[in-house]
Amino acid sequence: MKRFAVEIPIAGYVRIEVEAENEEDAIEKAFDIGYKNEDIQEMEMFEKLVEGNVCHTYHTRASAEEIED
Repeated sequence: MKRFAVEIPIAGYVRIEVEAENEEDAIEKAFDIGYKNEDIQEMEMFEKLVEGNVCHTYHTRASAEEIED
């Protein structure tokens, strides 16, 4: 049997709570903070992420929503 090193593309998203003035500021602060493994909400393996003009995953852009207390 031959031995192979396999690299598989992954996609997913993290959920980070920050305090900010608006959605744009919240996204910027989240990138500055970074994430911990426990922040990962979902992670999937794909044979390919993008093919031509088709993206095979979702959560392709950062977004923010206000949290109601």
